[in-house]
Amino acid sequence: MCSNRLLCFLFFPLFSVPSFAGSETLLMDRGKSDYKIVLSQNAPSSEEHAARELQRFLKEIGGKLLPIITDKDRLPKHAILLGESKALDKIGVSIDFSSLGKEGYILRTKGSYLVIAGGKPRGTLYGVYGLLTDYLGCRWFTPDCSRIPRLERIALPSLMKRLSPAGISDVFCSDVFDGDWVLRNRMNSSMHREWRIKAARCVSVPWLLFTPFIPLCLRKNILIRIRSISP
Repeated sequence: MCSNRLLCFLFFPLFSVPSFAGSETLLMDRGKSDYKIVLSQNAPSSEEHAARELQRFLKEIGGKLLPIITDKDRLPKHAILLGESKALDKIGVSIDFSSLGKEGYILRTKGSYLVIAGGKPRGTLYGVYGLLTDYLGCRWFTPDCSRIPRLERIALPSLMKRLSPAGISDVFCSDVFDGDWVLRNRMNSSMHREWRIKAARCVSVPWLLFTPFIPLCLRKNILIRIRSISP
């Protein structure tokens, strides 16, 4: 969805869907899939939201709405495991969640299983957006300008990734007041201790000084002083 057509036209060519060679996990093929999304029956609200977001965007990308079940149900042969749950023990995956902090996450494939699990409160949620962004080509440039690719096949390479999102120091742009946009871009904020961020951290004085020199079409999309990605 893009109301700012110029912005999307400029940025779309820079972000293509990655292609992979060798071993792969096929999540969806021509709108068909046997996969289910598995959560702990005691999953926190952030992980329930992560499951709904993953379900929504995978349907937009590949055309199939994947069911969401809990670890109380029988573990299917093909599943996406979200967060800390008993299902991890069943497939023999051990994760030290305490070492991931509040926002670090792991992306891992094991056989026909995909694990997206992170620290609380936002780790698993950021893991979902990390998968959608880094491996499936989704981009949320602004709240009203996004790129969600349409794919016949949703396939992933063999994964064993441990990641942390970028930290935000000082930011000023109108988009940071849109909570969904902030979350989808994995923009953590020292101002918000809960998982549902209402806005990233903002500082207005530098913005007011430089605003007269910035073209109108670019003003709302500028980020100031972004901290580097954590190791």
